Amino acid sequence: NDTEKALANIQELYLIGQKNSQRRFMINALGTRVRIFLQMDDLIAAQETVRELESIVSDDNLKPQLSNEEYILASLARVYLHFYESDYKSALSKLAIIRDSKIYPRQHNLGVKIDTLICVCNMHLKPESSNLPQVFEVLKAGKKIGLVRTFLDETAFMECIQQHSAEILSNTECKCIRNYFLLLLDQDQTQHDAPEVSDTIEGPDAVHFTNREKQILSYIAHGLPNKVIAHKLVVSI
Repeated sequence: NDTEKALANIQELYLIGQKNSQRRFMINALGTRVRIFLQMDDLIAAQETVRELESIVSDDNLKPQLSNEEYILASLARVYLHFYESDYKSALSKLAIIRDSKIYPRQHNLGVKIDTLICVCNMHLKPESSNLPQVFEVLKAGKKIGLVRTFLDETAFMECIQQHSAEILSNTECKCIRNYFLLLLDQDQTQHDAPEVSDTIEGPDAVHFTNREKQILSYIAHGLPNKVIAHKLVVSI
């Protein structure tokens, strides 16, 4: 949860990539920086970083040409920016272009990530429709190649599927993913656990916390940004 140190480390990686003409280092560093800025609710910094990232992949003088994976990593940074702005239509449009290119099969970790993000877009754009068939397909693909981190890193996806936990676990046609889904839920809970907050602060200025206040403090202790906490608790920032 040391954001300052994380950004410093990412800058080191970026400079290494720049010095050795390793675009992948630079693109990964900038993409990670975008996600950190968004977690910090620093939209301006995130937008500037996305523009810097896109300038790298749009440089016609780059030789040799960028790999497909580098283009995808750069495109995903823009997708996360759309997510932050709740512009799921634009995010879906960009993801559809990547998926239609068929660069990665659905059995590849990046292929599953792309399908995961498409699933999130559809769940937001068509909440009245049943997106469970698509969720099952994504989970099946992830289970087949043993993915865990890919799903846990996509907070939006985990939040979406948790809302449908009962339906997923009770579906008799997809028993094969029941234990896998439970594993994901368990791992997701573990990584968001934070030190328990005491009922009171001892001393002359002792303060009593309500259950809701303790819940908020627990999320803060784990380093979650205000926007994420508000979303989890279904309240305004």
